[in-house]
Amino acid sequence: MKRSLWSSAVVPAIALASLSAHADPSDPPAQGQAEDEEVVVDVTTAVSQLPMLLIIAATERDQELADEIRRQIEFTGVFATPSPKSLGLKPGLPDRNRWPGLAQAAVLVEREARAEPQFPVARTSTHLRNLRDEIRRRELTEYPGTSAMTAPVLADAIMEDVLGVRSHMSGKLLVTDATTRGERTIRVLSPDGQRNRRISGFGSLARGGDFGPNGTVYFASEDPSGKLALFREGQSKPVQLSVPGYVQSIAFAPDARSVVVSMGQGNVVQSWSGPSLDQLRLVTVGTDRTALSPSVASDGDVVHAVGPAAGPMSVVVGGKTVTPPGVWAAQPAFCSTRTERRVVYMVRAGAHWDVRITSLSNGLTRTVAHGMAPSCSPDGRTVAFWALGRTLKGPGIYTVGDEGGLPHKVWTGEASGLRWREGEPLPPSRVDKVAPAAPAPR
Repeated sequence: MKRSLWSSAVVPAIALASLSAHADPSDPPAQGQAEDEEVVVDVTTAVSQLPMLLIIAATERDQELADEIRRQIEFTGVFATPSPKSLGLKPGLPDRNRWPGLAQAAVLVEREARAEPQFPVARTSTHLRNLRDEIRRRELTEYPGTSAMTAPVLADAIMEDVLGVRSHMSGKLLVTDATTRGERTIRVLSPDGQRNRRISGFGSLARGGDFGPNGTVYFASEDPSGKLALFREGQSKPVQLSVPGYVQSIAFAPDARSVVVSMGQGNVVQSWSGPSLDQLRLVTVGTDRTALSPSVASDGDVVHAVGPAAGPMSVVVGGKTVTPPGVWAAQPAFCSTRTERRVVYMVRAGAHWDVRITSLSNGLTRTVAHGMAPSCSPDGRTVAFWALGRTLKGPGIYTVGDEGGLPHKVWTGEASGLRWREGEPLPPSRVDKVAPAAPAPR
């Protein structure tokens, strides 16, 4: 289904500074720069509305949980989830003839307090429009300390029941927080902006982090001598690398079986990749060319921004350029779905930056938002990005569907880098068959 983007995100232009041992090419712009007027981004040639999910509380006491699940699904940008009250619906599953035309499914949400076992259970029952003879059910036991994850996990499960592909609102975002001037902080938070924890130390210039094996965070920061080195979460000493130089960033494949490091020597920054940090090899991009902000896929392919140090930079995947000549691109990452290999990146567009997705199979490109530092959810259906502008809800991290739509703000602040890790395991799905209704007697 084609979808339109009525986006009012605006981002001022930034100039990528010449590189040095301490330059951060992904820094956000300084405050106080001029902003563009509100514009409409034409994502596709067809204009239509988002498909819809009805998230319905079984009873009044289940309304809070249903509302939180609705909010989590709304953040994915894949479905619209209007409040049942706005549609004139009360708690309890409505008759199908009362479903809005765009509704693909109605999901009943309930929470039961049990005496034995003593932990409450949250349940969802998904009724698909095109499958009248079955109900897809999930059941999640809320053990002590886990209730904060109930809504995002069930939201992921509902998406899987409806689409066959889960979302990852129960995952984690790694953010390079640039809100405090003179400081760069690595933080981990949930994709809805909650459950925030700090990884790097105070007063440091951390940057370019990612989730490594077992979810451990790696990032670049200054060592005691002032050189940018690689650090691992929970350790004060730098990780020793066989490659000399200063570290700009690191990225791991989704399965952590490949890694790529952005390393600088003098004024030249290049990408080094391999199966582990002690087996890094230079990714050749040609003489007199700089490579920035690399990411790596599970098959070892590297995507990075490549070009002369003074720019413009192009997105290059496996040695092949995927952006047009003259377009200044930056901060690429893989954004593949189950059926299509893609990359997401930002491009300079006049006085702002656009977030674009390009298919690696057919070259089809679309703009999904005005913003910077994009990162895709592991399923590839949701894009997180940082935006600065009065025409949204102020500077912060936003999420939007991969085909565009209205961005949703999830975090307030300034960010110069994002990574999205996969979500929690889902409760098993059970399919109950429903006998057809008996014909009315004549």
